[in-house]
Amino acid sequence: MLQKILPDLAFMGLALGLLVESRGIKNPGFDLLGPAFLPQVILVGIIMFSAISILTQYLENRGGLQDELAMPSEPTSASSSGESAQASIAKVLILFGMLLAFVWSIYNQITQFELSGALFLFASMTFLSGMGWGVLIRNGIVAIVLPLVLGMLFRNYLYINLP
Repeated sequence: MLQKILPDLAFMGLALGLLVESRGIKNPGFDLLGPAFLPQVILVGIIMFSAISILTQYLENRGGLQDELAMPSEPTSASSSGESAQASIAKVLILFGMLLAFVWSIYNQITQFELSGALFLFASMTFLSGMGWGVLIRNGIVAIVLPLVLGMLFRNYLYINLP
């Protein structure tokens, strides 16, 4: 079990160390939250998700999550479903190409973050999860709402204008 939770423990320890170190960042008084706010929020998130992962690993080892997760008897991973390693590499390369197109469109200011983010999210989620009306509707809602909420949060509360 220690091998499974070792990366989580390492990330948690690194995040705790950086969180303690970030407390020394001085606020020059330019803004209300200060320059240490965003790193501290990210580090607290890393600590929380590492703790959740450790707890999940512990419960799986103890057998407590078997009923709730209802593990199927047949494995459903990509390698067991007949998908070759070449097809998996092709998927990764296609997703990497989508990510490069997303970053390139924002960097060259071709589109705004909200539009580029929505297109990238919808394309990548649909590519990974397959087709179907329910899946397409869910992907569309997430792809529209998430970039809009992130753009509003950054613009109105963090005072950072995304490209």
